[in-house]
Amino acid sequence: MQPGIRYVETSETGQRVLDGHLQRGDLERRRAVVWFSDVRGFTALSAAQAPEVVVARLNEVFEHVGRAVSREGGEILKFIGDGVLAIIPYGSDDGAADACRRALRAAQEALQNLPTDLQVGIGLHRGEVSYGNIGASDRLDFTVIGATVNLASRIEGLIPSDLDSDCSSPVSDASGFVGFPRLPRQASSNPPC
Repeated sequence: MQPGIRYVETSETGQRVLDGHLQRGDLERRRAVVWFSDVRGFTALSAAQAPEVVVARLNEVFEHVGRAVSREGGEILKFIGDGVLAIIPYGSDDGAADACRRALRAAQEALQNLPTDLQVGIGLHRGEVSYGNIGASDRLDFTVIGATVNLASRIEGLIPSDLDSDCSSPVSDASGFVGFPRLPRQASSNPPC
């Protein structure tokens, strides 16, 4: 561990913000699997349906994702339009493989419970992130930043919307994409996620 850097190992973010321990510009380091997910075809869905229907569909997706992430020890940091940014933390390099397994289980659970007419892409990557309150003096936003976050986002963006799989467990192909039951879903990063 580097001197002067605090590594946080539990899902305590919200309470830490409320308690005033994370002020604007304060950053703490955390090892985590970063989760980015996005509803495929959301623009068309939004154009074709009333806003109330769109919000109800998003809430349904977010409920399934949130429940799965939480069950595996993760924490949703934010909803970004039709997307989700979450982390599944681990305390040491020895815990990385377990965190990746938990993230994959969460992805599988979320995708299995979604309505079959919705497609979601999920990108996962593990590593160190910096997290804290970032923004303007009158509008702060809690987030994570760093190369791990950027790569998880890029992985999610590479998942084709027409990837299809009827498998009952994750299956990788040569391109590094991973298929999940019923729906196109998962790209994973370098080992073990």
